[in-house]
Formats: sequence, C-alpha cells, structure tokens
Amino acid sequence: AVLPVDHSLTWPSLTETGALAVGVVLRHTRAVKVLDIPDLEEAADAESATRIALALSRGFMAAHGMVCSLCVLRMHCWLDSAALRALAPGMRELKQLEELNLSNNPRMGPTGAEVLQTSILPHLSRLVQLNLRQCGLLSQGAQHIAQGLKGLRKLETLNLERNNFEDSGAEALARVLPSLTALRHFRFFGNGMTGDAMKALVPWPG
Repeated sequence: AVLPVDHSLTWPSLTETGALAVGVVLRHTRAVKVLDIPDLEEAADAESATRIALALSRGFMAAHGMVCSLCVLRMHCWLDSAALRALAPGMRELKQLEELNLSNNPRMGPTGAEVLQTSILPHLSRLVQLNLRQCGLLSQGAQHIAQGLKGLRKLETLNLERNNFEDSGAEALARVLPSLTALRHFRFFGNGMTGDAMKALVPWPG
C-alpha cells in the first residue's frame, strides 16, 4: 500500500487480508481522502472477489465513522454483481463521498446496476462525479442507473461510455437527466444508439 503526501491510499493486488487492513488504515489515518484499488490479487476469481469485497465492506464499517473522511473511491478490479452486493453495506457508510469511479468492471452487468440503484446510490447524495464506463450495463442496467441517479442532485460529471445500452437505455436516461440540474459533463458514446436516441442526450455536454 502507498500513502503519498496527497492523502491518497493506493492498494494494488488487493487480498482479503489487505481489504481488512484498509479499515485499520482508515481508522487510524484521518487524512486519507482518496482510496484507489486498481486490481485484486492475481489469482482472484469471482468467488474470491466476493470474499475480498465483503472483507473491504467490513473494513469500511470497522472504521467507526473515520471512513467518512473518504471523498474519492476508485475500484477497477473486476467487480461482478455478487461482489458489489457484498460491498454495498460498507459503501453506505461513505457519506462524504464525492467521486465514485467503478469504470472497467465489465462483469458488473445489469444486476450490478440494480445493486447500485437500490443499495448504494441512495446513500451517496454528495456525489459530484460518477464513472461507470465499460461496466456491461446494457439496456436494463442503464434503466436501473437512470432510477438511481434521481437523488444525486449535486452530480456534475457522469460517464456511461461503452455499455451498449442502445436506444431504450438512452430513452430512460433522457427522462431523468433534466432533473440533474448540476450536471455539466455527460459522456455516453459507444452505446449502440441510433441518431434519434443520441439527439435526446445531446443537450448535455460531453
């Protein structure tokens, strides 16, 4: 693990033991604002990824409020829907989170998007940036995310590129985006949409 002077904690090749240790670090180091987990241990399969996510969730909760100092969480580590569900109880403790970056987790899929909608996003009302680029959302997942966005009144930047959510997903998003009055940047390319669906999203700058 690396803790540089910019108060960010980077923990590559995260293991189950390391995930629990994250909670210890957060509990004793109030200055940590950014947690970056670029990958899991090399041998991690779907089952072990869920165990690691569960351990990380417990680590968040074990911080007894100190984890609330976290402003940025970045996890590009092959999370699937089961791992995300295991992680959800701990993520609900991240009340001060302003940036959530789960990009490049293609196994998340529509079921993972539903977990985000029902169990995670409703608790992260301070979010300013949300990045779900290349998470395998598809049309159903985009509809779940559209519902989950409704409470994110401070959201300024949204990245949903390369999720292949096609026209029906775009239409669901287009119905919700006008309510996000703080939104300034929305990236949505690489989703297999027709021209008409893209036009519905054009008013939001990329």
